[in-house]
Amino acid sequence: MALFFGKTMFKLLFLTGFLFVVLLRFSKKEESTLKFFPVFLCFFRLFIFFFSFFFIHYLHRN
Repeated sequence: MALFFGKTMFKLLFLTGFLFVVLLRFSKKEESTLKFFPVFLCFFRLFIFFFSFFFIHYLHRN
């Protein structure tokens, strides 16, 4: 189960990093993209927190 969690977290980190690179690549102005970077990080941290919470809840339930 921990291996599944590690693989899933790695995939999520890879996907979000890839999406951010694509966002940087196709943005017309770099300033506007960099302005949204803290917001992106905040949502990403919240997503990791909730994913971890539900995963731990699932482990305790079984």
